[in-house]
Order: sequence, then structure tokens, then C-alpha cells
Amino acid sequence: MRRRDRLVAAAVVTLIATLCGFLVMGTSRGFVGYRTARLLSVPFIVLAAASAVYAFSVSVLVYAGVLELG
Repeated sequence: MRRRDRLVAAAVVTLIATLCGFLVMGTSRGFVGYRTARLLSVPFIVLAAASAVYAFSVSVLVYAGVLELG
């Protein structure tokens, strides 16, 4: 898999995981309470944060000229 494809995949994973985290928290809040809803959404938010950090790091390294995007 090329670096460009991984960067695009990381951006898509960030978007989808963030949306899933908000969706899980919003829908489960009515059934299990606020604290449990936050605990259920944590894996999605952690995945989104890790993916965003990866995408940002690769973007900075490509901009600095350390890596090539191709």
C-alpha cells in the first residue's frame, strides 16, 4: 500500500471513528446514562485520535521534505 493511500485511509478512519464515537455516545446516553455512554464511546475516540495523529505526522514529514508522498 502506498503512503498516499495510507494517508487517505487514515483521514477516512478519523472521520468515521469520530462520527461513530458521537453516534454511540448520543444514542446510548438515553439507555445507560452519561458515564456509561462516555465509556462506550472511548474506543472510537481513541482510534480517531490515533489516526489523526498519524495523518498529521505524515503530512508534516511530507511538507518538510523528509518523506515523499508517492
